[in-house]
Amino acid sequence: MRAVTLRQLDRRDEATVIDAELGERTTALDAFIGGMVKLLPGGPDSAAGAAQLFERAVLLSERPNQLYRLSLLRALFLARQPDVEDLIVSVLAHWPDSPVALFWVGMSEQASRPEVARAHIEKAVSLNAGYVDAWMLLSQLRQRTGDVEGASAAYGRGLELGRDRGRTDLWRHHLVRGVSLLDEERFDEALGPLEQSASDNPGSSSAARCLGLALLAVGRSDEGLATLEKALDNAASDPFAHPGSGEELEALLREARASIAEEAPEGSRERRGL
Repeated sequence: MRAVTLRQLDRRDEATVIDAELGERTTALDAFIGGMVKLLPGGPDSAAGAAQLFERAVLLSERPNQLYRLSLLRALFLARQPDVEDLIVSVLAHWPDSPVALFWVGMSEQASRPEVARAHIEKAVSLNAGYVDAWMLLSQLRQRTGDVEGASAAYGRGLELGRDRGRTDLWRHHLVRGVSLLDEERFDEALGPLEQSASDNPGSSSAARCLGLALLAVGRSDEGLATLEKALDNAASDPFAHPGSGEELEALLREARASIAEEAPEGSRERRGL
């Protein structure tokens, strides 16, 4: 646990020394803690390393441990490793009525088998009607499988529960909802959740970027450009912005300005500085 704390304090060199002193993980708990430490930096490489330790924790357990197996499933999903398919079968065999297990199975299968994933998440919320993340995931899956009305209802339910519990990460769910509507070119509907996402997390580059695109799509050009410029400003300090996002936003702004200039009457171009 000391190594975990040192990493959270950004004292990674000291944490690495402790890891070396520990040597081979010899107990399930030790391997599990090592996996949690590996996940801290984030990214597929960290998740892959964590998956190895979580797998060791599972193998060292005297009996199937739900926390260890679900942590392994999560790490494999984040690392995008094919082993996740075999683990899904194992997880469902051991915990067919666990809402948490069903949630992570649904997360793992949402891209390849959305109908199957939806069935798992529908079951998860039937077993635990207060599962905020499951409701939000169900909203995405219903949307993808053509149930627009059901998607809106699930989103509303998750939002209601999240607010009641004081959740501070709802901006992410607003963003996901808005992006799914953007993908379907339902731009007017996308504005609401994207505006909420950007309002809840004004430092998010992704939220500002998607809101800017939605504003441009509905013809609110000045607001759209200003919001994309904010996304570019946020990119430098947003810890969740991926490498190269600043360059991508600069290119997006150039394209947006050029497109608006082409569509604008000659006189208005000068007034707008285009």
